[in-house]
Amino acid sequence: MIYSTPPIIATWAKKIKYWIKIECMWIEALTNEKFEWPEPFKFDEDRFGHDIYSFLYSLEHKLPAKFRSRLHYSLTSSDIKDTAFSMMLQESVMIIKIHIKTLLSYLMKIINSNRGIKITARTHGQAATWTTIDKKFSVHAKNLSICRDKLEDLKFYGKLSGPVGDNKFVHKVIEKDILSKLGLQRAESNQIVPRIHYADVMCALGMLATCLENLALELRQLQRTEINEIYIKNTDVGSSSMPHKHNPIIEERICGLARMVRNNVTLAMENIITWNERDISHSCIEKEIFPKSFGYVDYMIRSMIRVLRNLQFNYAAIVRNLKNVDDSHQRLVNFMEEGNSYTKAHRLARKVPL
Repeated sequence: MIYSTPPIIATWAKKIKYWIKIECMWIEALTNEKFEWPEPFKFDEDRFGHDIYSFLYSLEHKLPAKFRSRLHYSLTSSDIKDTAFSMMLQESVMIIKIHIKTLLSYLMKIINSNRGIKITARTHGQAATWTTIDKKFSVHAKNLSICRDKLEDLKFYGKLSGPVGDNKFVHKVIEKDILSKLGLQRAESNQIVPRIHYADVMCALGMLATCLENLALELRQLQRTEINEIYIKNTDVGSSSMPHKHNPIIEERICGLARMVRNNVTLAMENIITWNERDISHSCIEKEIFPKSFGYVDYMIRSMIRVLRNLQFNYAAIVRNLKNVDDSHQRLVNFMEEGNSYTKAHRLARKVPL
């Protein structure tokens, strides 16, 4: 099974398209002339043992002769690769934000249709006191809204400043103008876009994945046989050997994928560290962790939407479980209202039987 989604897969397949776009925009800016850009093409990235050189070798033969002297003029590989990478990051975040909006709409339907309905609240795995269904799910909705806002606040950076990032031959005004047209900000960089900007994106994904896991774990708990307060319609086969079972496998899968994303947060943090102006130790890692993490998170969101769309409450079980709630907090408050000190009221509340 591929834990990703078509929009995310399509986004991370645009690398060559974006490489061409950046190089052609650079040529047009330097020559002040427009021309027809080549379509994305296949080439052997390992032909010369250097993917960008192999790309430029192929692209050069697709350009009008008069523009070839400005192909990659004063640029370095990271100018193209990092800027294109940031474009794919930005597009992936846009996809995630759209799907979070849908997820939140389903959560709000649950909240609005169950306002004021009491349900057992549990702390440390034990019945505590009562809360309401809308309160229980509002906390998760708020957490996911915070994650959405963090994605909204992300900034995406590129660079076209050449080797070691000092704009030796082309003024940074041209660099800023092109990056602005690409929807990116100019990074204060050396030879690469500082990986703190990429780590910022991964941290936001990690927080979102963890909040999705938190909601999934809540739903798993409520489906336990001895609680049985919710069930999911249209669930698939739960067990090959015990046909009666409806295991919460979608929610369990969400929890598992969240661990993968959090692991990738650590890798993204380690990628911030480079030797001097650059090394390439980060490259193989981020090529793996970012497309996969976006795929995981988008898959998790879509899976959670499927669960919420089919979620049903077992109101009979909810009422039955409320009978097991010993509202000792209410007794504690009552004894204190009678003038008892906190410790005496606490002792009295403990002695009153259920």
